[in-house]
Amino acid sequence: MWQDPIIKETRELRNQYAAHFNHDLDAIFEDIKKRQAISKRKQVSFSHRKAIVIKSARDIKPYTQMDSITAHQKIQNRWYS
Repeated sequence: MWQDPIIKETRELRNQYAAHFNHDLDAIFEDIKKRQAISKRKQVSFSHRKAIVIKSARDIKPYTQMDSITAHQKIQNRWYS
């Protein structure tokens, strides 16, 4: 089976990085946070989405084929207007 050399190299580097920390996720996370703190790059933070509270199954609108058609038509109207 053919393997993408870029994917292969990326996975090898990821494995080497994890092996450096004995595959300890907490240590990897701390290293990433440390690197982020000293980095000069701009950091982006996204606001959290508002949680949707569902009290009962009746609150859930059933998905129908018409929902996807309507969404598709809205997209087409926006693109081709």
